[in-house]
Amino acid sequence: MKASMNFDRRQFLALSALGLATFASPSALAFADSGFNEGGTIFTEEMAIQLAQNTAAALTGNQNLSVNAISKIYDVSLGAIGYCISYIDDANRPSGYIVFDVTDPSLISEYCFAQGAQCPCSTIDQRIVTQSLDGGALTKTGSFSYQPGMPTSYDTHRSGTPDSGSWDDIFYSGDIVLNQNYQIIDQRYAPADFISYPEPYIEAQTGTYACAVSALTCCAEFYIPRDLFYSKDIAYHYSNLWNYSKTEVVSNSTGAAGITYGSTATGDIGPALCAHCSNFGQTIYSSLSKTPTWTQLRGVIQSNNLAIFCCGINKNGSRVGHAMAVEGYLQLQQKGDSTSAPINILGVCDGWNAGIRYLNINYAKYTDTAAVLFSRM
Repeated sequence: MKASMNFDRRQFLALSALGLATFASPSALAFADSGFNEGGTIFTEEMAIQLAQNTAAALTGNQNLSVNAISKIYDVSLGAIGYCISYIDDANRPSGYIVFDVTDPSLISEYCFAQGAQCPCSTIDQRIVTQSLDGGALTKTGSFSYQPGMPTSYDTHRSGTPDSGSWDDIFYSGDIVLNQNYQIIDQRYAPADFISYPEPYIEAQTGTYACAVSALTCCAEFYIPRDLFYSKDIAYHYSNLWNYSKTEVVSNSTGAAGITYGSTATGDIGPALCAHCSNFGQTIYSSLSKTPTWTQLRGVIQSNNLAIFCCGINKNGSRVGHAMAVEGYLQLQQKGDSTSAPINILGVCDGWNAGIRYLNINYAKYTDTAAVLFSRM
């Protein structure tokens, strides 16, 4: 018998009164990749994990339960609506699950705390999650039923929605790290020296430009030994990566420069770097996450690897996309308040400018996100 139950709203309000909920009302929550309650407070993975840990401790009194995996839940019409989170005990045994659903008045639509109890995503996908909490995506098919993957009928580009603002809106200000109200509580960068290739330089050297290829060039410099990388010029690397990634020409500029601009399919980005690096004796592996999380991308950097973050926003009623090399991360927290939620920031080469940009992975108006994750093993 399935050990699950609806979560009574009075129980949720009781938890809120104890300070275990980090927001005032489920009806105020929203997702970056969802049509539900646009403009509401973004319900992030970190918020869900914290609430899951607090709920388990409050309802069971067991301090040895920990979050093992988290899957984002999608609705066919609305997009992202919640999370399915599984628990393990200190012996690494499945010990329960909880389902957050922002369309449910009580937020917590289902839960179970019992040894051996597995969340719905565990019965669908038997992968063992080790280095990442990312459990993939689930589509809600009924009150308490799910299927793996995002709904095929849900248009993640949502090209009919209003404009999402400018590309500058997805970045934090460069002086955020100097803000007197915040302190850095964690940061790490994989390269010893930040790698960036601004668009004017690439155009001058190659006569071409594609954001994904520029991101791949940053990654190539990181993974290929320095003497081997610089034995070839940038035009050589860029041209090879353009071809390996099957980048297609989308336009040509007029005038003396005659720049050729390209577009790259997300699924072709990872294999391109692997193929290019193999020419220099380097074995690189790649994987594609269609629901990238902060925990996942931070883990890549902590393993001394890079990633490429892909995202879309709406401009003039149509979706436009961009790709950037992720080379590091940092977390800020309000000074004097160790309980405040940290600000999670990715250090990226934006592909347009020289130097680091501070990316907001939880920007509310992304139409879609994905990430290509690299590793050496």
